[in-house]
Amino acid sequence: MKLLFLLLLFFCSVIENSCAQSAFKDSSDEKKVQAIFNTYKNIDSLNVVFFNNIPSLLYVDEPLEAELADTGNKKKLTIYYLNFEGDQFWLRKKYNLLNEFVSQKDFIFKVEHPGQGKEFRILLTRKGSKVVDRAYSSASGPGAVLNSKRKQDFIRLLNQNYTTKKVPAADSILIIQFATTRDGTLGQYEILYGHKGSSLYKNFLKTYAEFNSTLPKERYPATKGLVLPKMQNGERVGLIDFFIRLNPDRTFTVSAQGNDRDLKIKDFKNDPDNPLFL
Repeated sequence: MKLLFLLLLFFCSVIENSCAQSAFKDSSDEKKVQAIFNTYKNIDSLNVVFFNNIPSLLYVDEPLEAELADTGNKKKLTIYYLNFEGDQFWLRKKYNLLNEFVSQKDFIFKVEHPGQGKEFRILLTRKGSKVVDRAYSSASGPGAVLNSKRKQDFIRLLNQNYTTKKVPAADSILIIQFATTRDGTLGQYEILYGHKGSSLYKNFLKTYAEFNSTLPKERYPATKGLVLPKMQNGERVGLIDFFIRLNPDRTFTVSAQGNDRDLKIKDFKNDPDNPLFL
């Protein structure tokens, strides 16, 4: 599924790259785009997808790392969900100039967009930019997602359980990737940012175990837990990235994203009876 999507994206980019146009009303924004490409030589092209006039997805097209070059693919596609704090964190860390550009509050007013409320994208290349009157959807179908009916209950318990008086200045963020079971339970995981010795990590796992213990043992339909499972012709094993931040007032911010996640769990053990769906 994702391979076909990548091929389609590459084919569309080849066609659209031949058009040296501008998606922006002011030439100064085009110069900012070229500054981004001059700063990050590894980026081949960019697509910014707008939903409801808000920049929501960012597709970064790069050459593959050497260890993946023998797969037959020519490009590496990284998808950033701009409303997910975890992806915002990685984007700032790797491409801060690009992050500042797509995070402008008045970004929509800088673009020659097709109309109010339309879904569209802008293609950015070294040759120029172009508005495309169609948007990309998720490459892999609906992913696992935080249950909006249980999220605030979990955060309240997380705040309640955090008894450490000192707020760690350099250790206030934790990012973890989990595999989710078919009923939404968090299973195998990898810490992507942070470490196991931190009070954030210990409090999160302790609180999740406590929160999970209050749920009914019968979990189908899978609507009662903290996470709703990936859906693809029924409930599937999927991935979800959690972003946990300890705020200066000692309260927690929690967000998560399960769409278009790359597997980053080391030594992941796939169950042939319930395989991971990406």
